Amino acid sequence: MILQPRKSSPILRKRCENLSNPVITYFGYGSNLNSEDWKQFCSNEGFESKGLREICKARLPNYSLIFHQDSISRKGGVADIVEMEGKCVYGALFEMDAHAREAMDEKEGVRFNTYRPIWIEVRTFEDEIVKALTYVTTTRKRKNHFVAPTEEYVDLIRIGLLERGLPTENLDFASRGENFV
Repeated sequence: MILQPRKSSPILRKRCENLSNPVITYFGYGSNLNSEDWKQFCSNEGFESKGLREICKARLPNYSLIFHQDSISRKGGVADIVEMEGKCVYGALFEMDAHAREAMDEKEGVRFNTYRPIWIEVRTFEDEIVKALTYVTTTRKRKNHFVAPTEEYVDLIRIGLLERGLPTENLDFASRGENFV
């Protein structure tokens, strides 16, 4: 059962503040945790980066971070999440307006069938369950083996986790292929 945020919830208040430009809640777990990477992408591609605003840190229970997709632009494996009982993916919740959603779809390669958006249930660190959008690798792009990420790419994610005081052990395991299923 999905528990909707209480009316006093800051997440719900942020969603309702500006109904003329509705926002959705987005869960970032990979390079999108790195604000400089997001700003650089938006600048390079002609998007504004301000439509993606952080709400709070969060975790996605019963999922694992994994590298099983190759990226030409990242020169190695890129982050994905897969269901895995007992595991947890750390990240952050953001509010994302329509302009940021368009930019995120472009960054994630939705039109090229690289990643696809899905709705998931994440938990805030206050233990509130929130329905959020995130992106996962499409079956077409997923490899049946570990694809090693570059140190530079892993560091983008590591910086995003550390800036929020989130653990990096799952990233370390995943970036070495130790949790590949």
